[in-house]
Amino acid sequence: ILTQMIVRVHLVLDEEDTSQCGGIHALIESGSTFTIADSSQIRNCSSIRTTGNTGDGGGIYAIVGENCQLIISNTVQIEDCKSGRRGGGAYIRNIAGNGRVEMNQINVKLCYGTEGGGIYTQIERQSNFTITGTSVFENCHSTGGNGGALYASVIGQNSKLIIKDDVRFALIQRPPPCFSALHSPNRLPIISRSKLVCASIQAPPP
Repeated sequence: ILTQMIVRVHLVLDEEDTSQCGGIHALIESGSTFTIADSSQIRNCSSIRTTGNTGDGGGIYAIVGENCQLIISNTVQIEDCKSGRRGGGAYIRNIAGNGRVEMNQINVKLCYGTEGGGIYTQIERQSNFTITGTSVFENCHSTGGNGGALYASVIGQNSKLIIKDDVRFALIQRPPPCFSALHSPNRLPIISRSKLVCASIQAPPP
């Protein structure tokens, strides 16, 4: 009986297009760990279809099972990915119980979705999601108005979203409308030693 599987991935994805997810579709179960690392690149991926259903997660769509881990680290780039729904760069569902998601030294750039332009995540049942280590969210936006860089739904007393150690949100918005960089409707994230840099520019002429 396989009780644990550890998958470590180094990859370059470019110009993927599917109706459910653009680049990676990961179901992480049975205590497994899925790792994307070492300068991997996920670029120009889309879950938008001109016809038919449109899915979540332009670059990554991941379901983290009970006691499982998703680790994205060491200068991974998610760039120019888009979703017609949630999570332009990544959609991550972490609600099964005691799941752990860690993003360390990642760069999410030029991604967009209806909610959570960079990342859309759901965190429940004592699960946690940590973003750390000089990570950067740059020029991502939400077409629906919530979470230009990150949309996080955090439910439960011991469920946590932690942002620490020089994470940088750098956004350029085109008003109107102006969208929030970080949106968390349920519980406030724990933020330490990080910064939000926003600038506004005029909308281009029609």
